[in-house]
Amino acid sequence: MSDFHALTQKHAQWKDIFSSDDASSIVNQSIYLVYDFALFNLINESRKLHAADESDQLGMNGYVHHFIDRCFIERQVLSIRRLTDRTRSNSPRSICRLISDIKSNTHLITRENYFKLFEVEYDVEFLKQKESDWLKANIPKDGKAFVIPSSVSAFQSSDLHKQFDMLSGAESGSRSLRDTVSQSRLSRFLDELNQATDEVKNYADRYVAHATKRELDKETGHYERGISIDLLARAQHTVLKTVRFIGIHFI
Repeated sequence: MSDFHALTQKHAQWKDIFSSDDASSIVNQSIYLVYDFALFNLINESRKLHAADESDQLGMNGYVHHFIDRCFIERQVLSIRRLTDRTRSNSPRSICRLISDIKSNTHLITRENYFKLFEVEYDVEFLKQKESDWLKANIPKDGKAFVIPSSVSAFQSSDLHKQFDMLSGAESGSRSLRDTVSQSRLSRFLDELNQATDEVKNYADRYVAHATKRELDKETGHYERGISIDLLARAQHTVLKTVRFIGIHFI
């Protein structure tokens, strides 16, 4: 089996994990994560309005709102934990496991194969000449607007080369068909994800997936704190930034 054929098979797997219609795909998990966060913020805004309305005699049901808060926190931490899971070999639908699989197959992702995979002409200079010839033959003499066909435009090829330069660490003046995606760059994304989500995953493991007794801080007299909305927002931002990066460059 050729490297390119092996890459096409791998890419089909990655695409299915990342963006299939199934609810467990990374894209759909991310959508639910964002939707729940946005809806909770809407609820919080309505609480502020209610608190400011002195004419409202009904009051708020504390039990209902405690239930909403608890369900939101638990759903958010579990969603982030699932999206960044690295532990279960039989549960690959997480962004961390997807990056790890891409990292294990960077030898297949050469510059040549990358262009073949996305069906883009490799030779920028060839396309520039085609584009120039097309312009000479087709520019309207009456000054009307026109569109250069993608089949003769050099833009996509040039842009994809720059994209692969970033992924591989290669300089534009020393490009090679055999350039490969840098494993260290993918490792940095995994490290950043871990740093941004470790506290959330630890909370999920201790207090949501399992029942761990909260410890009392003898100095402050308070039980160890729960998890903040700001921490969830920062973790979510890093997860979504990584999902976007993988979607743009590998899917």
